[in-house]
Formats: sequence, C-alpha cells, structure tokens
Amino acid sequence: MTRKKPGHGFILDRVRELPELKAILHEFTHEKSGAQLIWLERLEQNKTFCVTFKTLPEDDTGVFHILEHCVLGGSKKYQVKEPFAELLKNSVNTFLNAMTFSDKTMYPVASRNETDFFNLMDVYLDGVFNPAVLDNEAIFRQEGWGYTFDEAGKPSYQGVVYNEMKGASSSLGRKAHLATIRLLFPDTSYRFDSGGDPELMLDLTYEQFKSAHQRFYHPANARFFLDGQVPLEAVLEKLEGYLQDYEKIPLETDIAWQEPRPGLSRHEYEISVEEDPKDKCRLTLSKLAASWEDLEKQLAISILCDALAGSNEAPMKKTILDLGLAQDFRMYLSGGAAQAWLGIEAHNTSEDRFAGIKEAIHDCLTGLADQGLDKEDLLASLNQLYYRELDPDEPRGIILAIGTLHAWLYGGDPALYLSRRPFFDSMREKIHTGYFEELLRELIADNDSWVEVQSIPSASYGKERDAREAARLNAEAAAWSSEEKRALMDRASQLEAWQNASDSPEALAALPNLTLKDLSEEPLYLDTNCSTVQSVTVLRHPSPAEGIVYLKLYFDISDTPLEELADLHFMALLLGKLATRQRDARSLLREIKTHIGQLNFSLVPVADPSHNDRCRLYFTVTCSTLDSEVDHALRLIREILTGTLFDDKAAIYAQLVQHREYLRQVTIQAAQYFGVIRVKGHFTARDAAREALGGLSSVLWIKEFLKDFDSGWDSWKTLAESFRDRNFCRERLTLSVTGDLDEDMTEKLVNSFPQIPGLPVGWATYTSSYPRHEAVSIPSAVSYACLGCHIAPFGGEYSGGWLALEQILSLEYLWNKIRVQGGAYGSDFSIDKSAGCSFFSYRDPSPDQSLDLFRQSGSFIRAFCAERDSIERYIMGKIADLDPALSFKQQADQADNWYFTDYTADKALAIRRQLMEAEPQDLLPLANILDQAVGESAVCVIGSPEALDKFPSTSLIDIS
Repeated sequence: MTRKKPGHGFILDRVRELPELKAILHEFTHEKSGAQLIWLERLEQNKTFCVTFKTLPEDDTGVFHILEHCVLGGSKKYQVKEPFAELLKNSVNTFLNAMTFSDKTMYPVASRNETDFFNLMDVYLDGVFNPAVLDNEAIFRQEGWGYTFDEAGKPSYQGVVYNEMKGASSSLGRKAHLATIRLLFPDTSYRFDSGGDPELMLDLTYEQFKSAHQRFYHPANARFFLDGQVPLEAVLEKLEGYLQDYEKIPLETDIAWQEPRPGLSRHEYEISVEEDPKDKCRLTLSKLAASWEDLEKQLAISILCDALAGSNEAPMKKTILDLGLAQDFRMYLSGGAAQAWLGIEAHNTSEDRFAGIKEAIHDCLTGLADQGLDKEDLLASLNQLYYRELDPDEPRGIILAIGTLHAWLYGGDPALYLSRRPFFDSMREKIHTGYFEELLRELIADNDSWVEVQSIPSASYGKERDAREAARLNAEAAAWSSEEKRALMDRASQLEAWQNASDSPEALAALPNLTLKDLSEEPLYLDTNCSTVQSVTVLRHPSPAEGIVYLKLYFDISDTPLEELADLHFMALLLGKLATRQRDARSLLREIKTHIGQLNFSLVPVADPSHNDRCRLYFTVTCSTLDSEVDHALRLIREILTGTLFDDKAAIYAQLVQHREYLRQVTIQAAQYFGVIRVKGHFTARDAAREALGGLSSVLWIKEFLKDFDSGWDSWKTLAESFRDRNFCRERLTLSVTGDLDEDMTEKLVNSFPQIPGLPVGWATYTSSYPRHEAVSIPSAVSYACLGCHIAPFGGEYSGGWLALEQILSLEYLWNKIRVQGGAYGSDFSIDKSAGCSFFSYRDPSPDQSLDLFRQSGSFIRAFCAERDSIERYIMGKIADLDPALSFKQQADQADNWYFTDYTADKALAIRRQLMEAEPQDLLPLANILDQAVGESAVCVIGSPEALDKFPSTSLIDIS
C-alpha cells in the first residue's frame, strides 16, 4: 500500500478493517520524532486518548510508578500543583487515570465531550513531556518519598506512593507474585518490582528519578492510541505541537528473551498475633509458557487452566482438595508481557504437604494427558472464555488500548489481540484432535523449567519490617550533621509551605475549562417499559448488544429476618456449585459454562428513599447469555433455584473455608470497603442489611460457623432447604429483560415457577446493634479510617447541592489534607440517595488525624464558600459522575434500581439542575447540617495493632 501523508508530520502506514470490532484501524508514524500512533475508528462517541511509554525498571525503587504520579503534578504550560485533581473537578471525563505495569506506563483519558477531550489531551501531553517535577523537587518528595519531622525534630518517612506500596506489600498474593517473577525472569527487567518495594524506594534519588524521565519519556519510545469518533485532523495537529521539537533517537528498550531456569524461594508474610498459623502456607509453582506472539497457545492454556482447576469439581483441583493437601487451588496464565507464564497455587496448606502437592499435580496431570481430557469440559471452558469476547466491559476504549499493547509494545501487530475470534474457531476444531493433551504434556514436561515459591506465615514479620525501617531511619539520622539535619528540616518545611499555598488565579485560569453552557441540561436517563405477565411485573430495556440477552430475576424476600442474612448470603454463593436433583455438581457446572455467559446469585437490599427505617430485600439471579441459548439458560436457572441439594457437607465446608480465606485477604487490601459498610449500617434499614450480608458481620459469621461447623451444620442446612422451597415463586418475582426475549419465552419463564398464594412480604425493617465506635486489627503497614453519618434527622436530604459539597470536600479538602499533606494513598466523602454519608481514608499512615479532619469538614465548607463567588468548576466533574460510561448490563442494572427506588426522569432532571445551579451560599446550611450529623457519627478504624493503640475507647473486633 502506498504510504500517504495525512499531514502534521505524520505518515499513514496502513489502514484495514477489523470486522470483529466494526472498526477501521489506522496506523501512523511521526516522521521526525519516531512516535507511533494508531486510531481505532469506531461508531463510538466516548472518545479515548492514551499515550504509553515502554518503561523497563532496573531496580525495585518504583521509579516509573513515582513518575506516573509526578508528571501529572504540574507542567510547563499548566503551573498548578495538582492538574490531575483540577481535571477531576472541571471535566466531564468518563475515564481519567494513569497506570504503571511491569514494562509500560499508560496515561489514558476518555470523554464524550469533544472540547473536554482536547482539554484532557493537552494537560496529559504537557504533563508527560514537560513535567514541573523536573524543576521542582517538592513534587517528587510529596508523591515519592521524603522526610517529615515532628515538633521534637524526630524524622519519619512520608510519601503517597511510599504509603500506597506499604499497603500493597501487605498482600500475600503480591508478595508471592513478586517472589515468582524474580525466579522466572532472573535475566530481564521483569524481575524487578515496577510498583516499588517501599524498603528499597528509599534508595531512589531525585537525580536518578529525573534521569529515568529523560531516558524513557521520549516520543520515539511512545505509542499513542485513539479510539472512537475523534476529529483526526485536529488531534494530529495537537500531537504535532508536542512532537515537533523532538528528533528520533536510538532506543535501548528491547526486552531480553528469558530462557527457563529452575529456582526455589522461601519468604514470610505477615499474619496477626491472634491468628493461628496452622494451614496458612502457600505453594506457588510456575514456568514460562508462551511468547506474546503465540496468542492461540495462550488462549489454549487459559482454557486448560479453567477445565483443570476452574471449580472445586474440576479434576486437578478436586484431586488436591480430596487428598486434603490444601484448602484451595488455582491454575492460571499470566499474560500481558513479552512472555506469558503458567502459575499453579495451593492455598492454605502446610510445609509438610508441599512434596505431596507436587507429586499429586504431576501424577494427576500426567494421567489426564495420557487418558485424555474430558472434551465436554474443554468445550465448556472455551465457550465461557469466548463469551467474554462477545460481551465486553467498560471503559471499552481503555480495554482496547491495553489490548493493542500486548503485541504492539514488542514490535508486533497492534490488531493481534483485538481480533481473537478466529483463534477460538481454531481451538474449537482442535478439541477432538489431541491438541490439548499434547499441550498439557508440554507444560508438565521438563522439571528443570519450574520455579517454586514457598510462602510461610509469620506473626513477627510486621514487627521485623517496622524494626528494619526504624533502624534505617535511626542510622541515617545519626549520620546527619547538624547542618544536614537543618537542611532536611528546612526542605520539609518548604514542602509543607508549598503544599499549603494556593494556586495563583493566573495559574488556575491557564487550565482549560469547560463551562456549564458546554453541557447538556438533560441527564442520561434509561427508560424502562413495564408490563405484566401472569401477574408478574416485567421490566424491559432496549439494548444494542447484538445477540445477547440479559436477564435479572428479583424475588422479594423482605420477610427474611436480619439474623438469617449471613447464612443466606453464603447459600447464594453456593448456588450453581452444588449438585441438583437432576445432575451432579460437575455436570451442572459444565452446563452453565457451555450455555450461559454469566450466572450469579445474590441478596440485594433496595432502599425506600422516603423511609430510611425500611427497605426491600431481593434474592436476585443475574444471567447473560446468547439469544440462541435463552431456553437452556432458563431451564438451568429453574433447576438451580428449586432443585439444589444442600446435603454435601464436605463440599459446602470446602466452599466455606475458601470464602473465609478470600475475605481474609480482601479485608487487608480493601479494608475501607468493610469500614464504610460498617459505619453506614447504623443509619438505614438498607445499609443494615448490606452490612449483615457483605460486611464485617458476614466475616464474623463465617468465623463462628467454622469454629464449630459440625454443631451448626444441621440448622444451616434446614434453613437453606426451607428458603429454597418457599421463596422461588411467581408471587415474589419481578423479571427484568434487556435484549430480544419474545413474549412466549417470557411467559414460559414466569410459568416455570410455582404459585404459592397468600405469602405476606411487606417491608423489611432492619436495624444494627453493634457498637458505634469500633476498631479492627489487620496485618498491614498502613491503616484505613472510616466515618459514617446520616443527614436526614437534621433536615438534610439528597440534592444537587449535596453533590456539589461532595465534590468540594473530596477533591479540595480531603485530597489536599489527607493525600497531599498526610501522605495517604486516597480519601473520599460521599452521599447516597438515601442521605447516608461516609468518609474514608485509604492506605493511611495517620488515621487519627484523618478522623479529626473528617469532623472539621463543615468548618472547611464555610471558609471555602466565604472566599468564592462561584463553584462552577467543581460542578463539571460531578456531572460526569452522573453520566458514567456503562456497559449494556450495567445500564440495565441501573435502570432496574431506578425503577425499584422510584427514581424518575423528573427526579434525575431536578437533581441535575440543582447541581448546575448551585452557588456557594447554597452550601452554608448544608455545612451546618453536616456538623450535626458528624456529631452523631459512627467510626470504624482498620489497621495494625500499633495504629489502633491511638483509639483506646473503641470496641475491638477480632476477625482473625
């Protein structure tokens, strides 16, 4: 094809259609700088831009992670301290973030608004190519690491990324992963921790940091990505404005090919002093498996992993569980890099079982390869993976950008990972040829290519880690001369002064701004068409998802008492994993994977917006499937709901243990989720139910059930069976349909459930009775502070004004006080439609200070409003939150929620107009209400025992 010159320094290298995406792929090169650009031209109004740099770490300091944070902290053109935060305030973006991977750093943005799209592009481009941090060390010390001093002159380490990674390094999964890649890739950059080891991050100097930017943030090392209906000419002109000053340079960013090498590593991870270390070991076995070029092999390995270990009934996992060698087991392919690798993990085991696990894996997989794999299992796993191709998530443009880099970053075709359906067709044909058996033999052959990581629990690990930090700090402080210490203290004071200083009006005015005139006054409202079939309400939503039907069945179970919710939440998790009256568990799982894309069961409380003391509780079935499989899906749903057997005690115990371990890890990594649910549970019936179902109450319920499983078994089994037999009937059902489901099929679904007349349902009136001030100890180097309150008792109600206040508190007050100045990774304030409010801090070194700041929010709002005539620029970002980019399934879920809560188009319009018309004086009475609500708040602090020592008056929850 003849190369064309579209102008602005770019050459068009190739154009081709991608029918699978209904897209045209354009590939460009910028002649002078060597930058590469691709554009996925699709009928998509949500426009995406992304610039990615190939960033290969040379140590564990996390320099590229810190760069990711710092380059969005001001630039040559935009000389404000936090342009990223300013964009969050004054943009209607649908995506705004940056991500560091093991070999790349991405800066993606997306917006439906064209003016906003170009604003975002410009701020990001100036940030990555002309960052202020190269001349302002304070940004590096704030985001990376630096010293801070207390009033007595005692030093400590501080930094946003530093505290982020202290939290991340508390995860067993992350520690095992890092130990694995060090063994797998001893000769390449993949052996390093791109996120940063907090202990080694302290070795990074400002000069090394600047050098990394100079070496890697060059257009020749950049890949630009566009998606959607973008005005190409204007985009190329914008890019040329930044690229024209650069000359092409030789790059040293090739990733060496890693030859397999055996290895063994043993490491400790932290558990709490209260935890029993028995059966808390993990064994990880891994080997290099495929090149980035061999997509078919990667997909085939993923299918194998699912067929062999995707459920407790899968043959490899079942072998491990039945032999009592571990409580959980998984196999997976880790891709997205130059070389993909196979991982095998045995969870919750002991050191004396490691040899038996390895022997069982070898014997089982060898036997399956020799005797032949179950072809129906392979087809089921293939279908499940293929369905994900047909029903993509949002943000779609960002997902596509990442997909292109799986090949493009290594010199390959950017379309390789975007057009995967032919590979599925090929594998479907190979199921009966012995291909998968041969692949399995290849994977298990050659013992010299495996690496082994042993993870051992330690109650002393956390104290030893803290002691190392203290010893290093003390040694550094002891070596300082008085002049050096004074210089460091002055630098810390200068940083604090810089952080506290306001951006100048001129700097703020230089930022690209939207105005309210640029925005639609009409909200995006999802219509619902209501009809009745056999006295059952049917909600219908249009969907452009071709060939896919989304079903949601809501059974009203509001007559269920609060004390049964944790039991029934666990019961819902079991559905689809146990035998039914028609078939065994393995056959059922195979049928689900073969014929259904997604099938989930859950209990969902729905608020009554006008009465906080009551709610509805629904047992929900969420299903998505191809329209050709709807009939099969409906039969399976009916079979599972009405015919699941709860008599396999061993299988249910195994699921309980696995779910307990999952929650143990989640409470360490996402503790703010549990804390917020806990504090909000005091104020409304809906939130009391949410807490009982998925909060700390559920964690404690599992702990108690496991403590004496045998004595509690009969009563739990009786409850589950009774619930199954009395609740899944037409009288309780509301049906939601998105997609093409004809009336006959709808009626068939409704008629498949029995009638049980005369059932009283009514409203659920749940209340929580646990203490209002609590603390939870977890093995973590950082903490989480959560505060909840409710404004309704003091005259407050959900409104556009409260949404404006939410935005200002989150992005002006908490961002600066807790993140920027306090060094926490994150913080937030939010209000829901029931007028419940919550504050939280995330990976926080000072949770006590954060709680004090939460309580001063009303005072901040009053001072803030006194200094301003307008809050227009804060309103933009909140409007973006009201109109997020949602997948088809998410749109249907939101429309259902609006139906159940009577959130009409008129209400949505009123809230939007209140927000768009909000003025500073409108927030003053809200600040007074917030003061009163915070005075009656609930608190939950989650962190290490040492951090919790500062909260002696709280009730301690033991979840270990």
